[in-house]
Amino acid sequence: MNKNIQLEDEYNSFIDFNSKLKSLESKYNLSRDRLFVINQNMIDQYKITSSELRFVKDELKNMKTDINAVKEALTEISRELSKFVKKEEVKVIEKYVSLWDPLKFVTEDQLKEYLNKNGNRKK
Repeated sequence: MNKNIQLEDEYNSFIDFNSKLKSLESKYNLSRDRLFVINQNMIDQYKITSSELRFVKDELKNMKTDINAVKEALTEISRELSKFVKKEEVKVIEKYVSLWDPLKFVTEDQLKEYLNKNGNRKK
């Protein structure tokens, strides 16, 4: 009988061990499946992030090109503006024009007409 009890205990231990092993296998399989899903999600997210990063890089390249074009245009505008007359120079010209008072100048025809009229009087 002692031997039967011992066999029964061993059998129960074996069953208990077997059930624990199955439980561990189940947990392992569940963990493996979860890890697989996590890896798939990471791969998908990596692809999305890489695509977005490429898009951002392209946009940045376009922005740099646009900024360089604006810089060139501003440089050209600056060169053109440097050719304009300065305010002080305009004031100097205004002074000379006001001194000469070109509105009081006579044309050649007006001078001839004046001389003809006045020349005839003197004679």
